[in-house]
Amino acid sequence: MRYTLAYLLTETDENDMTYFIDFNIDIISKAMEDLKQYIIEKRKEELDSIQLVQQIPDITFRQADILKEFITRPSRRVTVNEIAGKFKISLPTARSDLVRLEEMGKIKAIKDGIRFIYVYNG
Repeated sequence: MRYTLAYLLTETDENDMTYFIDFNIDIISKAMEDLKQYIIEKRKEELDSIQLVQQIPDITFRQADILKEFITRPSRRVTVNEIAGKFKISLPTARSDLVRLEEMGKIKAIKDGIRFIYVYNG
């Protein structure tokens, strides 16, 4: 709607591009604010992972991120395929991360047919 209005005002005001430029600057400013907020959220997530790594011996940052997922959503059920897809890792790597967290007593594996589903053991 606002784009259309800027376009129409430009055409009806002797091709004055100020309306169109103002509209685009406003959109870019909003995008920059969204980007700043995204960076702040990602930094917080990174700090949370660093704290988990410092608190739990022999845990990797990826394993800390996986554990953080369980902590923030304790009723969630996760499969090896989900972890592999989310973290863009191979299935064996995802499986070994989940098995390691299970060995540490942080999560629990539940047999579901031929596959395992992992749940938070908090």
